[in-house]
Amino acid sequence: MSKTAGTLCPPFRELTGEEEDKMIDLINESNADIVWVGLGLLKQERWIKKYKDRIDAISFSGVGAAFDFHSGNVRWAPIWVRKIGLEWFYRLICEPKRWRRYIDIPRFLFAVTKQRLRKVNC
Repeated sequence: MSKTAGTLCPPFRELTGEEEDKMIDLINESNADIVWVGLGLLKQERWIKKYKDRIDAISFSGVGAAFDFHSGNVRWAPIWVRKIGLEWFYRLICEPKRWRRYIDIPRFLFAVTKQRLRKVNC
């Protein structure tokens, strides 16, 4: 059976050394096995890299905006868009200012397809 061991919302600024120590103590005292980090792309990965050796958890997972979607703060793409794998395109239309984030997805898919085709031809 799983349970939520706690939640923490750090301020939108660099933490002081004292605040970092308090945060780490809170997480460790919770005995959490998994730490879900939803700070957004790259910020959450940097957070995990910085603190993983000081936190006694088994696993860390950067979940991006998942908390926003599941809490209802951000609207999901229509189900048919998600089923065909184009949620990234829907997000691009809804958030055009974040185009740099989404432009890498087609590049990645192209690179994977190209690599896959090379293996098939061998």
